[in-house]
Amino acid sequence: MTVQHVRRMVQITALLGLFVIPILAAYENLLAKTGSPYLVQSKIEADPMFRFIHALRGGKMRMEPVPIQGDLWWTFRVDGYSISDPLAVAGNVASARALEVARLAQALVPVVIALLLGRIFCGWICPVGFLLEMAEKVRRGLNRLGIVTLDVQFPRWNKYVILVLFILFASIGVWLSEWIYGPQLAASEANTIAVLGVLKKGVPILFAIFLFEVLFSKRFLCRVVCPGGALYSLLSFFRIVRVKHEASSCVGCNQCVPVCTMGLEPNVGKIGHECDGCGTCIGSCPVSSLHYGWSFPRLPAKWLKLAGAATAVAVFFLLLTNTVFAHHVQGVNTNYMENYPQVPAYDRTVEADGYKVTLTYLDVPGAEKAEGYVMGVYIQIKDPTGKPYGGPLRVIISGEGQDTDPADHPSADKLGIYNFRWKYEKKGEYDAEVIIPEGTEGWTPATVANFHISMREQGISTTVLIISGCGVLAVLLIQVVAYVKKRAARPITNS
Repeated sequence: MTVQHVRRMVQITALLGLFVIPILAAYENLLAKTGSPYLVQSKIEADPMFRFIHALRGGKMRMEPVPIQGDLWWTFRVDGYSISDPLAVAGNVASARALEVARLAQALVPVVIALLLGRIFCGWICPVGFLLEMAEKVRRGLNRLGIVTLDVQFPRWNKYVILVLFILFASIGVWLSEWIYGPQLAASEANTIAVLGVLKKGVPILFAIFLFEVLFSKRFLCRVVCPGGALYSLLSFFRIVRVKHEASSCVGCNQCVPVCTMGLEPNVGKIGHECDGCGTCIGSCPVSSLHYGWSFPRLPAKWLKLAGAATAVAVFFLLLTNTVFAHHVQGVNTNYMENYPQVPAYDRTVEADGYKVTLTYLDVPGAEKAEGYVMGVYIQIKDPTGKPYGGPLRVIISGEGQDTDPADHPSADKLGIYNFRWKYEKKGEYDAEVIIPEGTEGWTPATVANFHISMREQGISTTVLIISGCGVLAVLLIQVVAYVKKRAARPITNS
């Protein structure tokens, strides 16, 4: 079995995980949120996928948590530990304007892997990378049939500009990644297909990228656009394990050049930080002059200066913009749909009289603006001994001229979470009081935890989207024209 066989199996397993993990999480949520065993059984019987999972688990209403939750690309959990895409964490830090250890720790695993192995996520795991490898096969098939395809080369620095724009836009609550970051597009679409059975914008966007790469530009997304690929490429400057070229044994056959997915030149040792570690060049080399090896990095001084300048610009921009709440990363609930980190939400823990009260809130999509908005609220409490508290609770939310009656909750659900919806009339600033009563009868407040809730308009307006789209098309057109002129200026040689 070759390295490429192993890589392909990893890619296919990761692709299957896109659909399997959301279904498992939805099944667990069904058991946790539905109080009546009869309702659980009826819902399981109505869904063939749930019936299959239920049979695998022995046909019992077991409450053991699914060990892996999330989407495997943006944020997922393994036995309670959250692992996030470094791009998601970068966006969260920019959005929250705060460096929290818990949030940064979620990117630790992928960052360490990138520092050791480089951009290996792109070459071995990314589901869109696998899809675009299939696009290359389609492209080669068309060429064999005599159908001419173009290969317009765009400057690679575009993706670094997009990475900076992603962070800057995230700081004002607009996430570009849901339109241009392949793993997030694929994960979001796979989730809605697997759990809801519907399609969103991800399929047409990915299909358009697939066609564009087949007909016009090979690996356009990975080389030119992907902000996550740009971030992993920057981390790859420091990688220890990399593809190495032994010039002494190279016979100059150049078989490694056309198979390189990133369009590099391994035949002359020009591999660099763009390499995704896929190893296709290694497999194509007839004399084994290419191989994986150890090498400690030396970062050029010009890159250090560039990184310093980019950091200074980013800090200046962040200081000028208004604070927006962070996108959801940590979460306190296990509902996959509501725990999806692309949904803007807020986590905060407050200590009051020894109790640790964690409150998460987020906008629930679907409510028409004319009818007001709906806020999803989740509360989890630990008592002074560190044990989960699930007793009576009262919540009062007020602000923006809107006062509501207290919401009383006699007990938490089976996961120790108080989960409710609150309707509000307009975006703005609100305050929430979480009241734990004294004793089990009456509502004499014993402990009060206070939270500030900021609900703001999110998303990209149509005007901004149109202007941004026109700007992107203009930049691409300029680069296409430059490429055509460069080709036309090449001297013609007679064979």
